[in-house]
Amino acid sequence: MGEYNLVDRLRDNYSRLYLRDYHDSPDKSRVSMARRIVGQLKSGIPTKLVVDIGSGAQALEKTMLSTYNQRQFRDLFGRYNFLTLDLANIKRARLLAQKRYPDLVMHVVADGSILPVVDKAAGLVFSNMAIDFMPEEAFSEAYRILAPEGTAFFNFHHPDMISEASIATKKEGVRKYWKYLKSNQVLFSNQAQIIERLEKIGYKNIQVSLNTDGVDKWWEVSCKK
Repeated sequence: MGEYNLVDRLRDNYSRLYLRDYHDSPDKSRVSMARRIVGQLKSGIPTKLVVDIGSGAQALEKTMLSTYNQRQFRDLFGRYNFLTLDLANIKRARLLAQKRYPDLVMHVVADGSILPVVDKAAGLVFSNMAIDFMPEEAFSEAYRILAPEGTAFFNFHHPDMISEASIATKKEGVRKYWKYLKSNQVLFSNQAQIIERLEKIGYKNIQVSLNTDGVDKWWEVSCKK
């Protein structure tokens, strides 16, 4: 089975997953990412556009929502235009942030390798446990849409997350895709590999750290354009 069919099947399976669940990432990964995003927004970004690549049902945005009351959320997030992008077909009623703040958060079905955003438009882009599952072009696309001096935050799967034991717990379609990732060594295996890939694209000030919730591990990355 070719990569195209695997990605197509992944879209179908995640579309089904979001009918019953809202996320498949560790809670701590979203909390950590949310703190970094909020900190950056408070410090300021070069444009008003904020883009979440591989947002799923907006569980990360929901994590940020739960940190603030309605007035506080609007005071901070009302200064920016939030755009969430995901390959899956997710019903509007399942989008956790847009259904509560439709005027602040917009969602578009999109392929990470062809982002529907003009060059240098985003002041902040981020992706929690998603972009490293996408074709390599997604990293270049994230860089393309990022404004000069803009910030990118990424959380990447650690290879331990796709161990044989972990793969065995997944639904059939996702399991086949994870096996593809493992057998083709798609995921980053170490920090040096992450830095090398991102530097080659043009990212600068790259910082990488390893985080864990005691069960899963992931790489946390911050960089600039």
